[in-house]
Amino acid sequence: MLRRRRALSLSLALALAVGITLANAGTALAFDNAPGYSHYVSRASGKCLDPLTESTLPGVVISQLTCRNAASQEWALRAVATVTDHRTGGCGCTFTVYTISNHNGGNCAAVPGGVVGNGTPVIQDTCVAANTRQWWQVDPAEFGRTGTGQIVVVAYRLKNYGVGKCLDLNNGSSSDGLPMQVWDCVTMANQRWAIQ
Repeated sequence: MLRRRRALSLSLALALAVGITLANAGTALAFDNAPGYSHYVSRASGKCLDPLTESTLPGVVISQLTCRNAASQEWALRAVATVTDHRTGGCGCTFTVYTISNHNGGNCAAVPGGVVGNGTPVIQDTCVAANTRQWWQVDPAEFGRTGTGQIVVVAYRLKNYGVGKCLDLNNGSSSDGLPMQVWDCVTMANQRWAIQ
């Protein structure tokens, strides 16, 4: 299992390093992203992560909106640490954690301080590399095939390292403006995100 997880982490790191679009060619949307940025598209709703009202202010909830070419929908993964998970119930494995920063203002996706339960909103906040509530573990969650039969990663699960819960689209809703939340990690489409 550890060898498999390392291999998946390595393939993600390599793909990000060379700028490969990690999506099934048959379903990928066409975006004109700034270099180093991607859209995060829900596999449940087909909509994109976007700070509410396209705000650049820290503390604003991250929501979903219909996908379009806009800086507010562009996000960058930045590796901040390699950790070995020795927490209670942790996997004991080693993996890289990332911040996810927005192109329109530079804030990072975060889980606010205080008690965190299922349904806690995800906000954007001033990026602080040492803040574990801004650390996201990026795991392959869905695979597909290209037209030539090559297996590719179609979507990822984004798990917040600081709270141990996953970025979640409430009930898989397709409503514009719906706030993102964290929830216990599951394998359903409302926790799978295409990075395009």
